[in-house]
Amino acid sequence: MTKYVSIIGNGESRRGFDISPLKDFSTVVGCNALYRDYMLEYVVCCDKHMCQEAANTVSKKTTIFTRANWFAQFQFWPNIKKLPDLPYNGDQRKDDPFHWGTGPYAGVVALTFKPKAIFMIGFDLYDRDKDVNN
Repeated sequence: MTKYVSIIGNGESRRGFDISPLKDFSTVVGCNALYRDYMLEYVVCCDKHMCQEAANTVSKKTTIFTRANWFAQFQFWPNIKKLPDLPYNGDQRKDDPFHWGTGPYAGVVALTFKPKAIFMIGFDLYDRDKDVNN
């Protein structure tokens, strides 16, 4: 059991926030290209091309989670794992795992650690000036 997990998104609200101290007290799960800025233990990449870029860039100490659909392409990388199954079943579009993005899946990965608390940084639900696409 991990006491705390910090999930880091790529939203504008993360700009200027140094996530390094979070590693002192939590397991850090990063989304997509966050590995370009920080050494991470865990990265979630739902996009096939982002997963390929991460696989070619990060060290073998970084675990990369990707969709089951892409896993066969990356099965020879020992540090690439399939994303966990969703914690529920449903029959609507929103219940189809393929329609889940990296951020929500990072939450599912965080839950696998059975933490006491999960902190989320850089998940902007809307933009402030209509110029940000996140």
